[in-house]
Amino acid sequence: MKENWLYGVENMPVHYPEEKIIQTIEPNPVEERGIEEIIQTALENPVGTEKLRDLVEPGKTAVVVIPDVTRAWSRVDLYLPYLIDELNKGGIKDEDILLLSATGTHREQTQEELKELVGEDIYKRIRVENHISDDADMHRYIGTTKRGTPVEVDKRALDADYLILGGEVSYHFLAGYSGGRKMVLPGIASRESVMTNHALAMNPGEDTGANPLACPGNMNETNPFHDDMLEAALMAKPDFIFNVAVDADNNIFTAVSGDMVKAHEEACKKVDAPYAIPYEKKADLVIASAGGFPKDINLYQSSKTLFNAKIPVNEGGTIIVLSKCSEGLGSPDIETMFLGYEDSKEREHALRKDFSIGAFVAYTMGKTAEDYKVILVSDLTEEEMGKTEFLLAKDFDEALELAGITEENWPDTILMPHAAVTFPIEK
Repeated sequence: MKENWLYGVENMPVHYPEEKIIQTIEPNPVEERGIEEIIQTALENPVGTEKLRDLVEPGKTAVVVIPDVTRAWSRVDLYLPYLIDELNKGGIKDEDILLLSATGTHREQTQEELKELVGEDIYKRIRVENHISDDADMHRYIGTTKRGTPVEVDKRALDADYLILGGEVSYHFLAGYSGGRKMVLPGIASRESVMTNHALAMNPGEDTGANPLACPGNMNETNPFHDDMLEAALMAKPDFIFNVAVDADNNIFTAVSGDMVKAHEEACKKVDAPYAIPYEKKADLVIASAGGFPKDINLYQSSKTLFNAKIPVNEGGTIIVLSKCSEGLGSPDIETMFLGYEDSKEREHALRKDFSIGAFVAYTMGKTAEDYKVILVSDLTEEEMGKTEFLLAKDFDEALELAGITEENWPDTILMPHAAVTFPIEK
């Protein structure tokens, strides 16, 4: 069987013996609805609260927390006018609304980026400002979680009469799912709060590795990364959320509004329906594609492809990932971890001394390449991959050659042509 899989902005020929394929993991179809219907239905049917227009009072102030440009694909510009209209119907004026971009520990955005993020009309009407995690004067301490995270949140959000969280819901490799409470921590929290929380991705104690329960799909108290984040966000007392989910083409296919906890849980179920795909047994070979540009623009963005692809592969098996990575590694932290340390043990020691998400991604990817035979079909070079165990190929045939796979010895195989968005779960 020969197919063309998405690779950058082009296609990559992939071939395999059909009789060796035990499963193809692909998204389930989603109901096709117009964007206005999706948004209005969510706002008219909030989960766990009144409608937003009935929740607010005239003459009050509101802060609406929105994603930053790294999540622009969630199409804030499409749903924001409806959210603002709800506040207006409740008696809150444009001049009493602030749109606060949840940059987390990301860089400050330019005014042009903010305009593009929210749309020109909303930008002209409503104030739009950046959160800056390193600005101590911008935050207020509101408590400490039971796991020891000091919760310091942007004063502008805390001082408003109403705190409303926008955002998107998808699988998150540490928090279980994005959206909901993540718009407070890390979204509008101080760097110290973010780094203390994120360190919970590791097991306590040197040389114990990453916590396996801080993983995609796990959003309960067994995941310390999520549970700590939720406790912190509840201290900020959000009044309402509006979360969307997008399909493989970055089109909004569902939306949920209401109480931060209850509505977010409902949104996660809606993400599971098309993207949590059961598998009956693991395979010795998994062939995965990130799904083309922009999902494979760099290695950092391609990490979720590798993390999803390793779920249904047997211990010590082979993973072939098609990810062009036209813009290289995508993170200076990955470069530092790949080039500066000999193996995952050294990277873990460095990570525990100075934790960052980029460094954690590098550590986890490097550990995966030690535990499995991982072959990247990409534009990356051996120099960029540094002292890791990754094997590099320029096309699929070279990947097979590096894996030692021929038509005669082809192992049982699982195909994941959209591995960045499909989350395999054990049946």
